[in-house]
Amino acid sequence: MKKTTILLTVLLITAAAALPAQKVLDAKDNVKELSPKKDAKEGWTKIGGLGADFSWLNLINPRSGAGDNRVGFGGLLNYSANLVKDKLIWDNRLGLQLALVQVGNTALTKANDVLQFTSQAGYKIGSGKWYAAGLFDLQSQFLPTYGKNYLTATPKGVTKTLDLTGSLFSPATIRFAPGMIYKPSPNLTVLYSPVALKAIVVTNDKLAKTGNFFPLDATKPNKKADFQVGSEIRFDYVNKFFDGKVAYAGTLDLYSNYLRNPQNIDVEFYNSLDFFIVKNFSINFKSDWFYDHDIFVFKDNDVEKPTHRDVFIRNALLLKYSRAF
Repeated sequence: MKKTTILLTVLLITAAAALPAQKVLDAKDNVKELSPKKDAKEGWTKIGGLGADFSWLNLINPRSGAGDNRVGFGGLLNYSANLVKDKLIWDNRLGLQLALVQVGNTALTKANDVLQFTSQAGYKIGSGKWYAAGLFDLQSQFLPTYGKNYLTATPKGVTKTLDLTGSLFSPATIRFAPGMIYKPSPNLTVLYSPVALKAIVVTNDKLAKTGNFFPLDATKPNKKADFQVGSEIRFDYVNKFFDGKVAYAGTLDLYSNYLRNPQNIDVEFYNSLDFFIVKNFSINFKSDWFYDHDIFVFKDNDVEKPTHRDVFIRNALLLKYSRAF
């Protein structure tokens, strides 16, 4: 546990040192500079947010049914860097999340692990609301995972050695989508790409051969990446409510792969809701929804490997500090 705490600290410090060129999907970050003339304000707008959650329960001589000791801690780092210059708009987002939990004397487990970077640029066509645009997106995780969510292959309380089920860039989803942006207001941005390139990369040899992240190909036994070409549409929406005391940011991304079963739409739906407490502090609720027909997920009865196709939902509630730079 000591090693994991040190690693978490190092990750946050490293990410903070790398921030000057990046951004994140977060309600407060995105609406900080929201105004009817947002596009007319030139230069960089940079906003960072740091969130934390901690839970601790200690029971001494517990009675029957009272529960067990529990400790959990995690962190969230958001950063955005947006540029408006002449006819150019360029939005960059960086999001890092990590949360760990230990119940009783069992092994430390991973509750959340997210690494995401998005960059979207557009060049205004004429004086209207249309832009020639491009989107780059990278998603992965930090720490290796064994079985369903353990940090070691031989966790305490488990009688067998567990297989690796995920690690840094195993998998990683990389996407590049050239196309058009329609921006009817500062609140809404719509990107459409008729030829969006997507790659599911699994750098670990054993994980690449599991078939958990993309279909296996007998003619390519050492395949480590699944390359796709398809159609993508992405909606970004931000707004403030109740005199600025509540802010919402959402992204809905839909992708159809021309090369394999285009009727199976990949869905990513990100939601971030901020309830402002005092200056720079907010209660942040995040709810992210994912579906990919080619990627298997864990059900409650799965311990060693994912076996089902279903919607993956990730919810988090944190105390967050945000500040513009």
